[in-house]
This record gives sequence, structure tokens and C-alpha cells, in this order.
Amino acid sequence: MQFHISGNLFIFMMRQKYRDKLISAVKNDHLIPTEYYIEFTEWEYRIHKCSRRILAASCFRENANNTYHQTKSIILPVIGYYYALFHMGVAVLYLDYSTDLKKLKRVKHKTLINLIQNKLVSRNLISNKFTNILFDLKVIREDANYDFGVMDNIETIDYYVETGKAFDEAINFIKELDIAIKDYQQVLMDIMVKIGDGFGDDIKDTYLSKKDQECVIEYLISKNLTT
Repeated sequence: MQFHISGNLFIFMMRQKYRDKLISAVKNDHLIPTEYYIEFTEWEYRIHKCSRRILAASCFRENANNTYHQTKSIILPVIGYYYALFHMGVAVLYLDYSTDLKKLKRVKHKTLINLIQNKLVSRNLISNKFTNILFDLKVIREDANYDFGVMDNIETIDYYVETGKAFDEAINFIKELDIAIKDYQQVLMDIMVKIGDGFGDDIKDTYLSKKDQECVIEYLISKNLTT
């Protein structure tokens, strides 16, 4: 006798299995060697690195949008949008318990897309909308860098809106993860504090104009990612 599982039930069971393994990993948290001079447990480190990448992603995205509106040139903004998604992709992978931390150090572009696909999309934790937009922007970035002049129809797509949709996929995953392990580890509050009261100001002051900083802060506050 064969039993057929509906699509929604299959996704639920897969997510439940992931949640159980995630909780187990968090409960077994332990100190790990890092590049910093202070001690980190694995999950403290994962959250720290995730926070930095979320901030980087937001900085690239808002700078790309403002650059386009100031110059009306799409060449640099589309590259900025690509790196915005690149950093957000790394951010969510830092919170995936099954992703080896060593693989995220200086991760290559193709490797990142494969990791997101295999670790998150295939498990129905985020939709393929994220990887589809990331791949499209990767192609545009490569065309701009290595085969300039072949970029077609890029001005017909609002990449600020499209990357915003992809960001929402990542942020929803982070918020669901925060709920899943709240009894053992706080994630969202730590991210908010690190970005709002930790390293966030130094990074924004170093790399962004005042206008960009205002847009980054406004976006992060709207998504409850900073204090």
C-alpha cells in the first residue's frame, strides 16, 4: 500500500525535521576558535557574522538605489544590488546550523548560490525567488565587468523592489528561526543590538553618505532589525 503526502504536509514535515535538528544544534552550543580576540560560542559567532552581513546588504542596497536616482545611470547600481543580495545570502547561511562556517569564509559567488539552493531553497525554508534574482544579477554583474555593452532591458526592472522581495524571504527565515529557538538562544534581539548599538554606526559612518545612512536606518527599523 502506498501513501501519498500532500505538498503542504510534506513541506511542514520537512520544516519540522529542520527545526528539531536546529534546536539540537543550538542546545549543543560550544566555544569555537575565531578571528576575534574575545571568546565566542558557535551561535554567538553565527549571529555576530549574520548581523554584519545584514548591515552590509542593507548598505549596498540603499546606496545602489540612491546612486541610481542621483545619476540615472544603471551601471553601478545593478552591481550594488548584486552585492546586496550576496551579503544577505551569506547572512542567512550563517544561521543555518548545517552550513560549515569554514565554507562561508571568502565564499565564492557560484558556491554561495549552490549553498543557498541546497541548504535553504531545497528544504523550502526560503523560496527560489531569492536565488533567481541573485543569479540574474550575477549575470548582469559579469556582463558589466567582462562583456560591457550586452546588458539588455535592465532599466525595465525595478531592482530595488525585486531585491526587497528577496530580502523579505531572508528576513522571514531569520524571524522564523528566532521563534523556533527562542527558549535556548535569542537571535533577533541580538541582531538588533549589534547593528544598532554595536558596530553599526562605525560601518555606516565609514562607507555611507548621510543620505545613505538615513535610508539604511529607516529600512532596518521598518524590518525590526535595529534598535
